[in-house]
Amino acid sequence: MNRLKEKDNAMKARVARSILLVDKAQAVTFKALVGLMQDRERSVRIEAILAFRELAMAESSDELKAALRVEEDDSLRGLLAEAIHNAELDAVLPVNY
Repeated sequence: MNRLKEKDNAMKARVARSILLVDKAQAVTFKALVGLMQDRERSVRIEAILAFRELAMAESSDELKAALRVEEDDSLRGLLAEAIHNAELDAVLPVNY
């Protein structure tokens, strides 16, 4: 993710989402997106969570649940719950690969 040279973390989250939409096997990008869910800026956390909600990756379930445990913003907690739901659906019905 450092190779993107993007200074805006919200933009990094959007770029990571785009990369993972094309190739979900990008482990470095996946880890970077996970890290962005812990950013101090609410807007960055929103972008990262929305990316995971859309990506619906079963392998993100544990990280999403960890983020839910520490997130204090109720609206972000709702988005995390949706992302977890989508990830769990992918575990049962993997159609994204």
